[in-house]
Amino acid sequence: RNMENKELRKIVEEVVGVMKKSIPCFFVKNKKVKIPLKDVLYEQKEASSSPKFVMVTRESGIPLLGHIAFGILDRGSNLLQVRATTLCNMNCSFCSTDGGPYSKWHKTNYLVDVDYLADEVENIAKIKGDGLIIFLDSVGEPMSYPHFVDLVRKLRKIPEISEIVVITNGTFLTKEKIDQLQEAGLTR
Repeated sequence: RNMENKELRKIVEEVVGVMKKSIPCFFVKNKKVKIPLKDVLYEQKEASSSPKFVMVTRESGIPLLGHIAFGILDRGSNLLQVRATTLCNMNCSFCSTDGGPYSKWHKTNYLVDVDYLADEVENIAKIKGDGLIIFLDSVGEPMSYPHFVDLVRKLRKIPEISEIVVITNGTFLTKEKIDQLQEAGLTR
């Protein structure tokens, strides 16, 4: 569902807060750009062609299976791709999804409620059984998700899960964040 302006502003501010604390700048065409990400996101949001932000909650009625950009992808193996967001803090020239602050094609960005996502992964894990690998990825940057550490912690509590793996551009990693992720149960 499209969010009310007040609710949307709160989510955007939360995401921007996470990004702002993690990196003071980002890269465009291999050049360091010293524009605070907060300003870029607000400029995009307020422009007429800006992406919309959609919060995917249990109440929204949006299922987590069946969408390639967010939610849960089951490719018929012991690995589940889990995508909590479509946000990205970079504009890599090689990106096949054209994510990032200057995206020409991402018209909508999604943030999935952490409890909804963890509960649905748990439901699928019960069906798939032991030895499940969770692959945290995104069509953006998985660690731009404001509840990333909490998501890892919730997933680690699911007994059928043997590994939790992330693929990241690394820009959000600090010593403190790495310690938090290790404590939460990230495998690699």
